Amino acid sequence: MDGLKIEPLQSLQSKDQAALLDTVDELRSHGVNRYVSLPQLIVCGDQSSGKSSVLEAISGVHFPVNDGLCTRFTTEVILRRATNNLATVKLIAPQDASRSHKEKLFQFQKSSINHAEIPNLISEAKSFMGLTGGSSFSRDVLQLEVSGPKLPHLTLVDLPGLIHHPNKEQTEDDVRIPRELVKKYMSQERSIVLAIVTAKNDTSNQVVLEMAKAADPQGNRTIGIITKPDSLIRDSPNESNFFALASNKETYFKLDWHVLRNGDFNERKDSTFDRDAVEKEFFLSTIWKNLPSHKRGVEALRTRLSHVLYQQIQKELPSLLKEIELELTACKTTMDRLGSPRDTPNSRRNYLSDMANRFNDMVRAGVNGFYQDPFFRSGNTGILGGPETQKTRLRANVRKAEQGFLDKMYQYGHSYVIVPQGSNPVIHPEYKAYQVVVNEQSFLREIRDHLNDSKGRELPGTFSPLLVGELFIRQSTNWKPFAIEFVESVWDIVKQFLDDVLAYVADESVREALLDEVIDPAMDAILENLKEKVTELHSPYARGYPATLNPRFVKELQNRRSQQAENPPAVTESFSPKPDADDADTHACRELLHLMQAYYTVALDVFVDNVSSLAVENCLMSALEGLLCVSQMEDEVIENIVFESQEVRELRSQTLEKQSSLEKSFAICRRQARKLASNRLNDDARNEAQKTESVLASITNGVAGVKVSEPTATTPMKSEVINPAKSQQPRQTPWGQSGVFGTGGQAAANTLGSSLFSTPTPTTPQTTPAPSLFPTKTSSSSFFATPISGPFSSSQGFGSPEGRANQSSNGSPAFGKNPTPFSDSSGSQLGPKPVGSTPPPQPSTLFQAAPAQPNAPKKGKAIQLFHVP
Repeated sequence: MDGLKIEPLQSLQSKDQAALLDTVDELRSHGVNRYVSLPQLIVCGDQSSGKSSVLEAISGVHFPVNDGLCTRFTTEVILRRATNNLATVKLIAPQDASRSHKEKLFQFQKSSINHAEIPNLISEAKSFMGLTGGSSFSRDVLQLEVSGPKLPHLTLVDLPGLIHHPNKEQTEDDVRIPRELVKKYMSQERSIVLAIVTAKNDTSNQVVLEMAKAADPQGNRTIGIITKPDSLIRDSPNESNFFALASNKETYFKLDWHVLRNGDFNERKDSTFDRDAVEKEFFLSTIWKNLPSHKRGVEALRTRLSHVLYQQIQKELPSLLKEIELELTACKTTMDRLGSPRDTPNSRRNYLSDMANRFNDMVRAGVNGFYQDPFFRSGNTGILGGPETQKTRLRANVRKAEQGFLDKMYQYGHSYVIVPQGSNPVIHPEYKAYQVVVNEQSFLREIRDHLNDSKGRELPGTFSPLLVGELFIRQSTNWKPFAIEFVESVWDIVKQFLDDVLAYVADESVREALLDEVIDPAMDAILENLKEKVTELHSPYARGYPATLNPRFVKELQNRRSQQAENPPAVTESFSPKPDADDADTHACRELLHLMQAYYTVALDVFVDNVSSLAVENCLMSALEGLLCVSQMEDEVIENIVFESQEVRELRSQTLEKQSSLEKSFAICRRQARKLASNRLNDDARNEAQKTESVLASITNGVAGVKVSEPTATTPMKSEVINPAKSQQPRQTPWGQSGVFGTGGQAAANTLGSSLFSTPTPTTPQTTPAPSLFPTKTSSSSFFATPISGPFSSSQGFGSPEGRANQSSNGSPAFGKNPTPFSDSSGSQLGPKPVGSTPPPQPSTLFQAAPAQPNAPKKGKAIQLFHVP
């Protein structure tokens, strides 16, 4: 059995399935399987379980049988349809392998070889990977591409055999590497797992079943395959156990089990060995003949795999298309960050200019609160986004910080909380260091003491206006530290935003260089400017000269005086040792407090607004636009920023290759998805038409004759089905014995769009055409508007007197401008036949009814068959 056996492969395909399988192979040819998993068959099992024999039986590819080492690495067999019988062999390194290892394996490529040379090339590949000694496993992949005029497009994967424990000849790596490879392939949801179980070993000792259950708990994509059943002693308990396993009674798989009888070592080496014939003979002479035929033998397995593969590809194509689209989006984002190659001064400046434009556009959008770019929707896990989304929305975060600053200033900006006698407000523990709760009477005493200590030439009951400024300074001590804390928090928000934008538009090396060379120095300068601006804005309130032109100040003062007049103290307050002569000073102290509080209220609004507008907006937010200006940079600075490392060059090359593969694969998948959708619509229409023809044929073939009764004065006319051999014995029809259109017959007739009508032969000659019922078509899916209970039940049909009255002289229905509509026996209006439509045809005699019996009423002479035009 040299080279390739063609016949097994042909039974694995059909014309309908070939298109989908060709699509998967085309995707693989573009290398998309390196980025997304594709539907494929993977052959897994313990070492020496017969995996290679199963793969050979399914695919027809002949593997070496002299050393049993072909599955010490992964083998991908890619079958393609082509004009010539040729093969190509190459080695593929893992994605995380070193560059030197990849370059080494790249040197091993054999193309345009004959099929007979395949076993030798596989052995040569083993030697190239250093596996000639029979020890160790490799994570490299042997890719065998076989082409021929009768080959399908199909991929099968033979994985290394699983080893239970290390020993003198097999190391811990020999145990670990196969398990990792098998686990990797099994975990791919689109892979169909062929779990190979040998009958030479108890199932509890075979690791493959445990791993298959872990990767596919429901058994939805696993087929169990029992090999070497000929090694079992006939009629032994062990044979019965494996028969129960094959019957899906022990370890359940939704895709069930299968049994194969492959050739042993000597048989496979024999060129005259007919594997399939020996297998058929074995299954016909053992207990396995009791197993359903579709679960034994390689021919049945090929049929099952064909169906499973087809269903798997159909199922996975939509999700595959979506996954490729997501990968393509991520790939394009990476390319946007990397940009074009930059190995000249102009290319470097152009790259940085393009990147700076994107950066400045994003910053401008964040400052203005325009969040249309996908960057502002990153991490969108909720209906309107989550914490990750909010982190990128600069203006919203600044507004939140401003609102927090406003609330903090109004609640905790004043150093003294002046309360009436008996009040004891609670201060937040965080701000106890900033505020002191003081009783109003105590506060007034302190004011009086300070007023006495500051006496000048003022008249009794008056005070220096500078005392208002001194009292205000003490009350507004918290303003500057709170403002500094606020602008620093906004600066932090902006700095984090800039870092995120840079990470979005530039690769890592450029981002770090821009931060070091441009962004961080500029932001440090902005922070210093912010602090200086806050100091400047606070300075008028720190000099002790209160001044304002705000008319609100007068209103605030008047309000406080009015409140004092409406609620005078219960006891006359006097802070003088001479109560009969002091109340002028007491009034002065209270007036001083009112002046300070009125000015504080007005000044607080101004200060908060100034910090927000003049500091944050003017000194910080406005400075962000145009922060990155390439035109002012020297070539040396640009070179330091955008210098490309070897890693960046490799990443760009890999990303371009990936993008090209994904774009081609996306177009292929989308085209195939459209074809599938179109085929489904065509199949549905074809099935519906076949169903209609089948029912119509059954109706026509089932009617042997129709006997029609004449209507009487008391009983309506009815139709009876007559057997020509027994004219008086009614026979069962598709509508029952009640007549052509019995209880269930009309629904079938309505669906078909053609009707059988029995018409009576009147006792006196009639000149009018035979009666007919043709309700108006109402839709493409139904030829009749509503069911009709009987052929002459219509009160307004052509068969009724009203209907005959509406016929023209030539026998056709005369539909004028206001034709009489149809209605069924219940009175439901069916509607008229459209004006200008083709009139129903005249009835044709199909066969004569049976002779009438003596004394029997006159019966119809013929049945009339009408066909819908």
